[in-house]
Amino acid sequence: MKTNRTVAALALAAAFCFAGCEEKSPEQPQTVEATSVTISPDKLSLTEGETGQLSAEVLPENTTDKTVIWSSDNESVATVSEDGLVTAIAEGQANITARCGKATANCPVEVKAIAVVPAAIGDYYYSDGTWSTELNASKEVIGIVFWTGNPSDEDPVLAKEHPECANGLAVAISGDETSAWQEQCSSYGSTIWSWAQENTEGYVDGICYDAYSADDNLNKKLGYNNTKVAEAFNTGAGNGIWPVNAVEKAVKYRETAPAPETSSDWYLPSAKELSLLCSGQVEDNIYDIYGETEIKDLVNEKLAAVSGAAQLQSEYYWSSTECYSYNYVVEVAFGSGSVGDIASKSGSANRVRFILAF
Repeated sequence: MKTNRTVAALALAAAFCFAGCEEKSPEQPQTVEATSVTISPDKLSLTEGETGQLSAEVLPENTTDKTVIWSSDNESVATVSEDGLVTAIAEGQANITARCGKATANCPVEVKAIAVVPAAIGDYYYSDGTWSTELNASKEVIGIVFWTGNPSDEDPVLAKEHPECANGLAVAISGDETSAWQEQCSSYGSTIWSWAQENTEGYVDGICYDAYSADDNLNKKLGYNNTKVAEAFNTGAGNGIWPVNAVEKAVKYRETAPAPETSSDWYLPSAKELSLLCSGQVEDNIYDIYGETEIKDLVNEKLAAVSGAAQLQSEYYWSSTECYSYNYVVEVAFGSGSVGDIASKSGSANRVRFILAF
């Protein structure tokens, strides 16, 4: 028989055994915080559109979590990806920050504007608003430059609405078709400008009054103004029954061939702009031109290199320049460069071709 003393001894031994055999909990690892971050390179200089790769070194080496968070303090100038790739957006200054825990480092970034090469006649004009003398197959060609200079020097409406367009004029690579200028001109019985005087503000008179005068509107680049006047007329109350058909086609072309925001968008050229497209710059009155098609021929050479582009035809093209007689508008013969001021608006044999300022 076991005594109480024996039972107590056995219980005490079992307790010691249980305590000695109990599994010990492993010690938790100590967290090591980042004390510093170093960015390499320590500064960047980029041109708009370029990229630059940054890397970050986190110390100490045994930092528990080395995840780096990248950020830019001016994303309108430069952005940065989660792995440190910097993209230059626009000219200016930005600071790129690398953060790991409480440790940070900064990298100043300078973004320079792209050096703009002045446009030249015959340059390819692209959907991104740039241009080049040699065809860039990686870009979409939407036009050919046919005149260089400030297109708004004679058009106050273009100057007001698109002051950035000071480089030149480009003709669309397509959209060439026959059309009446205003099929129902006889039913309407007045000029578009007469309506605009009574119903709009801010536009200027672009009518050809005296084709024999070098000072007449015939010799001014007013196509943007004239097109906007006709657009206002087309949307005016009651005018849907006698719209300016040629300008309707310009508006439709904008939908099928989007132009860059840095341009004026497509419009129907004035007599002067059509003459520039066919014959180039002349000293005196465009009404005196005959047998000059140098620019048309050059543009057609350039168009031949663009897949799907339409050649300029040796036919008559509508301008946006009205004549003082309500049923006439100025046309330009692209077979000879001659300018005519008695083309009936209702005729449907003439062609349209659109241009933009950039």
